[in-house]
Amino acid sequence: MLHSIIILKKDSGVCMFSEKYTLDFDSSLFSGFLTAVQNFAENLQIGRLTSFITQDKIIVLSSSEYVVVSLIIDLEDNADDWMVKAFKIAENFESKYDMDRWAGDISIFKKFSDDIKEMLGKEEEDLLLRVAKWAKKEFGGELQLNAVIKPRKNEAKLKVDVLLDRGDIEPDKLDGKVLLRKHPSLGKDYCFIKVVDGIVGRGDIKDFIERIVEFGDDKINEDEGDEIFPYFPNMIAIIGRDFSSTVKDLTDNLYKSKNKKHLVVSKN
Repeated sequence: MLHSIIILKKDSGVCMFSEKYTLDFDSSLFSGFLTAVQNFAENLQIGRLTSFITQDKIIVLSSSEYVVVSLIIDLEDNADDWMVKAFKIAENFESKYDMDRWAGDISIFKKFSDDIKEMLGKEEEDLLLRVAKWAKKEFGGELQLNAVIKPRKNEAKLKVDVLLDRGDIEPDKLDGKVLLRKHPSLGKDYCFIKVVDGIVGRGDIKDFIERIVEFGDDKINEDEGDEIFPYFPNMIAIIGRDFSSTVKDLTDNLYKSKNKKHLVVSKN
């Protein structure tokens, strides 16, 4: 059972929206607590906190580019299912409100409760949510939807529909250990997934691969140092409702010759 929804401004921890169904607590105090816990986890470099358990409840956390959504649910509830719903709430909140121009007035968010009722009332999930559930079950790891990452300061951001952080790669399976001392995140086991709600064509695959290459170790220049955002997906997947007939030749030539770590899943 869902007991409450809290939406925080990611960079400041300000509580912008709260909906408490069964619990009575100070939303601002709770927001400060969540922000402190998230900062503590980041300072310890143990990864982003996605959920934690108290004696009676589970607190699910979902971060997007501008907001953090917190859901309080029962211990017997499926946390992964609610995590996906939290991602969807964050996505809809950011699409409805312009966070770059928000001046601090939280009253404009009051009507978002109607959007939440509509989202939680829908029985049919869209393709992105179904893929996210499948990927979490198939590959494991911490799940992020619509993750926004940036390879270099002067290059465009890349939005990854589904990102899985599966922890560190085993040391004996790593290449370039000297490089890892300067860019330790290259030793992380990331999976990037592109979701196409339709037929996947050659252009979809080529565009995604060209952007992904910017995160590979071939592009790292020792002189650039910290300008490189040190992501390197250990695996990628492109998932659509179907694949065009022209895709097979492209995947045969591209993936076999360039990088065996890449993966294409044909249908969902």
